[in-house]
Formats: sequence, C-alpha cells, structure tokens
Amino acid sequence: VYEEVGLDIKDVIKPDQYLQVKHKDMDSRMYIITNVSEDTAFQPVARKEIR
Repeated sequence: VYEEVGLDIKDVIKPDQYLQVKHKDMDSRMYIITNVSEDTAFQPVARKEIR
C-alpha cells in the first residue's frame, strides 16, 4: 500500500477486516483502515504505480 498511496498501514491493518469481491474468477480484497486523517496527502511513492 505504501508504494501505491504513500500510507504505511503495517501497524494499523487488521487482517480480518476486509471486503472481498470476485470478478471474472479473480478474488480481490480491500482492507478497511480506520482513523486516517482527512488531511492525509495520498500520493504514489513508486513511479508509474498509478496511472
């Protein structure tokens, strides 16, 4: 996640709190992270990570 949005969640992620979606035989998980300030400046860290 850090490379994609610039937010390190390793200390706040709860592995059992996620939404799971299956699309065209591919499972995706979106983890729910709470208490992130609305002032957080999200931006990719790695080049060409988000297009």
